[in-house]
Amino acid sequence: MDDPAKYAKAVAIHDALRAVIPHITAKRAYIRATSRITAAIRNEMDATAGVVASNRDRAVCALVNKACNTHAAVRILTDAGHGDDAMALGRVLLENTIILKWLLIDQIYRLDLYCVSDALFRRRWCELIQEHFQAKPELVKRAEASLDAEVIAVAGYFGNTIHKWAQVLHPNGKLQHVNFEAMMKEVAEHGGASSNTFMHDVIYFLHSAYVHSTASSMRSFHHLRDAVFVRFDLGPNILRRDEALAGANLNAFRKLLSRSYNRELEWLFDRRVLHQPRPAGDRLPHGPGT
Repeated sequence: MDDPAKYAKAVAIHDALRAVIPHITAKRAYIRATSRITAAIRNEMDATAGVVASNRDRAVCALVNKACNTHAAVRILTDAGHGDDAMALGRVLLENTIILKWLLIDQIYRLDLYCVSDALFRRRWCELIQEHFQAKPELVKRAEASLDAEVIAVAGYFGNTIHKWAQVLHPNGKLQHVNFEAMMKEVAEHGGASSNTFMHDVIYFLHSAYVHSTASSMRSFHHLRDAVFVRFDLGPNILRRDEALAGANLNAFRKLLSRSYNRELEWLFDRRVLHQPRPAGDRLPHGPGT
């Protein structure tokens, strides 16, 4: 059943987290300049790839902005009583959070890998247009023109795959492809707390039911047990809305707490949320290209 007290608490935490976001913008921490990708990746690409670059700061900002938007969307759904749909978005937010924390374990290599993986999407999208839009030759022509030698070479680095880009570079130079479950495990290990594994596993399992519309997630529509006639008008379902918003808050907090990337934002988060003063003479870098 819906618990108004728990939901009110989740709303208060949600509002407190949202209040942090404008202060981060006001801090005006510079986005560093775009740079060439690490040699560990570039040296494995064909020469036709040319100069391949990435902007790691922009990638991190994009992931955090996506997470903040999803966090806000969960609140809109839960306020409207759509608890089950909010649970589905909860997994989107969890995946976003895990991906960023996983990227930051080996920042240079993994963020570069993440940035250039866009070539996989561009290659696959061109293939789909060529296959399904033959009746629109101009569209096919534009798609083929967008797939230049550089994109083909970068996509070729990932091999014959549609979307698999995540991999771990071991000290001996060996590459190991990983899936999302492996990401969760590594993030938990680097977090230093065994409870993280439990938390990730449980949250991921619970929210996945709503993403994939499993039979267990259909329990939310328990009123159908009393229905005599077929109906599609049950509308908003407030069950689990407190759990959905509380879970979203937890993952948003973790996203904002990705401290290992930028010490400027670490101080800001400490001051605004944890109320800790900034140490004198900390000499934090702050300026274009730093």
